[in-house]
Amino acid sequence: MTPSGERKRGSFRLLAGVVATIAVAISSPALALDPALRVRTWGGGFGTVVSSVAGINCTNLPGATPDCEEPFPQGSVVTLTATAATHFPFSSFFGGWDGECLAAGLPTCTVILDRTKTVEARFYPADPLLTVAHSGDGSGLVTSAPSGIHCGFGCWYQFPRDTMVALTATPDPGSNFWPPGCHARSRNEPPD
Repeated sequence: MTPSGERKRGSFRLLAGVVATIAVAISSPALALDPALRVRTWGGGFGTVVSSVAGINCTNLPGATPDCEEPFPQGSVVTLTATAATHFPFSSFFGGWDGECLAAGLPTCTVILDRTKTVEARFYPADPLLTVAHSGDGSGLVTSAPSGIHCGFGCWYQFPRDTMVALTATPDPGSNFWPPGCHARSRNEPPD
């Protein structure tokens, strides 16, 4: 067809020993793919986000298999629900939503899928985890005040946030605690 919509015919003549190849292009309208909903978790804590319509079951718990992306039919209204982990040592709290929520309340988020969208759920550790690790070839005992830590080669305890913890290292006979003092490190604390 020409730009004006007229059909044009063509002809050709085959000569002896000549092979002609005619290429025909067939076009069809592009298939529209359903938009995807992508869920991400961040913040250092643990939790799960599930969708009201089957498909999303996004978790960051160790050992779990996350399903954090799913296509839904165009125009679908999907409500996401966030649930923070409550079991020790993964105790966390839900800190809110980021991304493409139409209506965000705690702990739900509603998304209308007119295109592919990404939503982020923030999970923070409920209480900090204090870990004691052993190094060197000596032996001894580490205890805490308030109680919770009582170990020789490595242990941990989840103290309530803002608790002052004093650690006492007692070496066994023939061992020394070196260097004096301890090294503390904080990780993944939520903003104030």
